[in-house]
Amino acid sequence: QNGETVVLKIHDNGVGFDMNKPGQGNGLQNLHRRGKDLGGETQVFSQKGQGTTIILEFPIARFSLD
Repeated sequence: QNGETVVLKIHDNGVGFDMNKPGQGNGLQNLHRRGKDLGGETQVFSQKGQGTTIILEFPIARFSLD
């Protein structure tokens, strides 16, 4: 948690992928859409042989019970 924002960072040390080549599926598009639906932002960093990092940042207030 960073103030009024949740920052979720996921990293794996797997095979990674080339971000300059279009993928065959909908996974990354869905990930970005879901982040936007939360009122936030999604960032994906990956490099072949170096793994992948996904950062999702969204406001806490969006889920307030008030």
